[in-house]
This record gives sequence, structure tokens and C-alpha cells, in this order.
Amino acid sequence: MKRRAAILLVASFSFTGNAFGQSPIAVKYCRDLSAAYRQAITAERPADADVSRASVNCQTNPADSIPIIEAALKKWNIDLPPK
Repeated sequence: MKRRAAILLVASFSFTGNAFGQSPIAVKYCRDLSAAYRQAITAERPADADVSRASVNCQTNPADSIPIIEAALKKWNIDLPPK
């Protein structure tokens, strides 16, 4: 539970900056994926460090983060948010 809270805290601070040179659509989709991922984390589906790191990097590097988060959601059979 503490790990999940820490991930949410880090993710919330990472979303406050500007995404210079990043597509606003890609950043929003990455944020939506991250939100779906955070909601899907349970005791049976613990957070993965690589996916959590990708979630934090949505603001600055959505192109690399999106495939990582999408793969985790698909693995858990979670519907992806609309693009």
C-alpha cells in the first residue's frame, strides 16, 4: 500500500511541468494509460517498477512510455482508454 501511495505521489508531481516538444495528444493518452494502470494495481497485480517509471515519464517521453504501459494493461486484460 505504501508503494502504491509513493507511485501516485511521484506521478502527480511529474504531471505539473510543461511538455516542450511533446505532442499534447500523446501526453494526454499516456496520462490516461497511467491512470488506468494505477487503478488496476491490486495485491494480486502489484505495481511493476518499469511500468511505474514509464508512467512518471509520460510528460517528458510519452513515445517510449506508451508501449510499456499499454503492454502491462493488455497483460492484465484491462481495456485501454480511447486515443
